[in-house]
Amino acid sequence: MQMQRMLAVIAFSMLSFGSAANGDFCELAEGNFLQDPMFGQVNSAGGLQHWRSSQHAGEKSFELEFGNGELTIIKTGTQPWYYLRQNIAAEELAGKKLALNAELKLDFKQSRRPTVGGGLKVVARASNLQGRKLLLRSTFDHQPHNGKTDWYPVQVVVQLPKKTSVVEVGFLHQGEGTLQVRNPSFQLVDESRQPCALSSNAILGIPQKSSGLR
Repeated sequence: MQMQRMLAVIAFSMLSFGSAANGDFCELAEGNFLQDPMFGQVNSAGGLQHWRSSQHAGEKSFELEFGNGELTIIKTGTQPWYYLRQNIAAEELAGKKLALNAELKLDFKQSRRPTVGGGLKVVARASNLQGRKLLLRSTFDHQPHNGKTDWYPVQVVVQLPKKTSVVEVGFLHQGEGTLQVRNPSFQLVDESRQPCALSSNAILGIPQKSSGLR
């Protein structure tokens, strides 16, 4: 039994995004639309140059650490969420199917609430005279997204609406504990050999109010 568990852990650790041997993940085209996926490019203020962060209004409640290709978000206060993200110009990607991938490591208090924990978030918007209209939002559309885990791969697949002008991708911390991220990518899906299903909560035009973050 112990040997079987060890083999299962080894097999899990060998999974790669887009692998045909892994039926859970879609195959991907080459190229990553994310800038600085290794979290190594720092600005003059000591923060990440290509990543933007925000948290719920109030006292500073999260610490961000990065190095050796890994990102760590630690909750230290009372505010409910922290969001690290990139905006990607998406006129040429509109109407196409893409996947946001990453490896996550969680250390959260276990909760049965689906909005608690941490993980991937994708938002598509269209620009208009009033600003940017929400077209699609997918939040924590993978399992697990709370509790305590070792490193594991996740993938969220979305079909960008045809009117998409910008897509926002990132990592949302909305729990009690720590979220770690490494090897993120945002890539076109390759369906030349087999079809790729959309993630279940990536629904066009229907905001997910449960995340607590618009």
